[in-house]
Amino acid sequence: MQDRLNELNSNKIIRIRVILGEIVKYGFSIFNQFNGKRKHIHVVTYGNYFLRFIYCFEAVKTLLKDFDKNKAYHEYSIALILRASLLDTLTILYLKSYYLELQSTPDSSAPNYNTEFGKLLSDQIKRIFKVDRNDENFKPEVFRELVDKVKSNYNYLFKEDIPIDYNAPEKCLIFGDGGNDITRKKIEERLNSAKNVESNFKHIFNLYDLYSKYDHFGVVGTTLMRLDINEIFQNILNSLYYLVEGISVSLEFMRYDKNIQNDYDNLREQLGYLGGAVRTNYMYLSDTYKKDNQ
Repeated sequence: MQDRLNELNSNKIIRIRVILGEIVKYGFSIFNQFNGKRKHIHVVTYGNYFLRFIYCFEAVKTLLKDFDKNKAYHEYSIALILRASLLDTLTILYLKSYYLELQSTPDSSAPNYNTEFGKLLSDQIKRIFKVDRNDENFKPEVFRELVDKVKSNYNYLFKEDIPIDYNAPEKCLIFGDGGNDITRKKIEERLNSAKNVESNFKHIFNLYDLYSKYDHFGVVGTTLMRLDINEIFQNILNSLYYLVEGISVSLEFMRYDKNIQNDYDNLREQLGYLGGAVRTNYMYLSDTYKKDNQ
């Protein structure tokens, strides 16, 4: 097992951190200009996905600092962060497949983009409502206040024609029926069958499954953490490369805001640099560049 990065990866880690810093800079600028304006819920949702990616890149940039010396504990943190963003990317690609389908067959009565989007928004609310009423700490009046507050904040997700059932408030959600969750299996089946999404989703699934071994304790996860550092770093690089797909789709829903156009162009350029830095088999950095960006 190698505990030191080879020369190519030593250069890549410096260059990648510089690029991630630029992506984070333009990303926060875009979101700060984009945030706080009245926009369609679909656009706002992709804006928040975009912010999650920027948080991910900022964290990975920080954790890659002195990675050779700190791999033992930085690797685990990076793995959990990337796993969440890889799942975000898969979910976005799943929604994109329905979005493109809706554009070509807008009158379809089959499950479509709007229903799948509604399921996504309703999922966490359903989980909030699923409480153990036999728990000694359960207080019906407190729970009723919670339900009323949630309904007030997210009234567009509730059925208008029926009153709230405080014994099963999830049934009052438009997309609250059982079996509606967007699961990993459902995402994979959809992307395998969709003919309108050209992506690297199989590679993304492989990396997501790899990092799931870190998230859930087991012998494989502990073994993965003892791999050659260069192999570990390559998985990180590949993950960053594929996350660009999720960022790109999110940006497509945000880009029509004229205020963000300049930063949008700059960010797209940096994303291109990121892809190039990940894929190249040769990279030279001057001593001055290395010193300035350590």
